[in-house]
Amino acid sequence: MQTNQLVFELIMNIGLMVLVASLLSKLQLVQDIILQEKRNWKSQALLSVMFGAIIILSTYTGIDIGSYSLNTRVIGAMAAGLLGGPLVGLYASMIGAVYVYLFSAPQAFAMASAFSTVLFGLLGGGFYPYFQRGKWKYKDLFLLACFAEVCDMVSLLRFTVPVQMALKTILEISGPMILLNAGGILIFISSFNNIFIRQDLESSRQLQRASDLSKRCLPLLVEGLHKGENMEELASVL
Repeated sequence: MQTNQLVFELIMNIGLMVLVASLLSKLQLVQDIILQEKRNWKSQALLSVMFGAIIILSTYTGIDIGSYSLNTRVIGAMAAGLLGGPLVGLYASMIGAVYVYLFSAPQAFAMASAFSTVLFGLLGGGFYPYFQRGKWKYKDLFLLACFAEVCDMVSLLRFTVPVQMALKTILEISGPMILLNAGGILIFISSFNNIFIRQDLESSRQLQRASDLSKRCLPLLVEGLHKGENMEELASVL
């Protein structure tokens, strides 16, 4: 497959992931769970299944180049950890890894792909406290995704036999996989960023209302509440 066609199809796959992220970020249930700082097991299970399904989708829609299936599973796996935390990153990536190991082609790369999928989820979960939610450091996120893809290439060398086949595949796919998937995860995470932006706007509105209320109540409190008319006016303001 020509490089231009390969890049185009990979961009289309990334576009599909971004579309899925945009649709999910509009669901009120997903918004509520993402905004929770302490989640119960049901919320974590739902997020794990959701991101696990995204990993499976990205694997299923992989681009067959003969020796390898080029895919965007790093986006869903890392996003699971970055948005859901370490447990969600682990569980979602394990769901994706089982599918990758059983159904991905060619089978020679199945073990390496499954291992790297779990690694992606652990990387995202490990950096969950570092990336402040809604205020992502996109340069660091890009570099982390590049590092994850490099680890994927190392996994291919480590677990694939013969090594010559793995090396040839890496030389063919490394450039598009690293750069495009690293850029894709930025767009994917940005789709969920609107959830935090809306939360900040709502918090700002509430603070503005509280400020306006305090300005109206302060003169009445300064004069004292021993006057009946002051108490009545304060009650009406509240």
